[in-house]
Amino acid sequence: IELEAVKSAFLLGGFVYFDDKFNCICVNAISREPSKQKLPFSGPFNVHGPTYYELHKTGRTHSLRLENFREVGFESFAWVRPSEKIQFKPVILDCDYSNGAFLFFREDRTAVAYTVNPFGYRDPQGNVGFISEAMANIGADFTQKVIQPIYDIEA
Repeated sequence: IELEAVKSAFLLGGFVYFDDKFNCICVNAISREPSKQKLPFSGPFNVHGPTYYELHKTGRTHSLRLENFREVGFESFAWVRPSEKIQFKPVILDCDYSNGAFLFFREDRTAVAYTVNPFGYRDPQGNVGFISEAMANIGADFTQKVIQPIYDIEA
């Protein structure tokens, strides 16, 4: 991890991502300097059926306003914590999401997941191009409102 990223995170705000063993895998921070570090995504992956209703009921889904998402049929999204379960089942059915994931919901409430993937694996059937482009357009202030720290989550 670059020292400059850590300084920026403390001074200007940012996020630290940990794996399931609490090893730091990435620091994303607001910075005035460009960074070589990226937050890699892999997907799309299948999502457990009742996920939308559970996340929506607890206020964790958010409308998508960026045209990039709407053009490919998504209307809302949510962040799931590493290995989070809904109704005692994994949220994502066919891959490891021990670093968390963004879920993108269609109008019919079906969803796909894009996992945070520090190992650079890319699903050969998946397409992460539009998600990477769209995420680059989401500001840190907006992201901070969406990805709640675990201590802010009400059970």
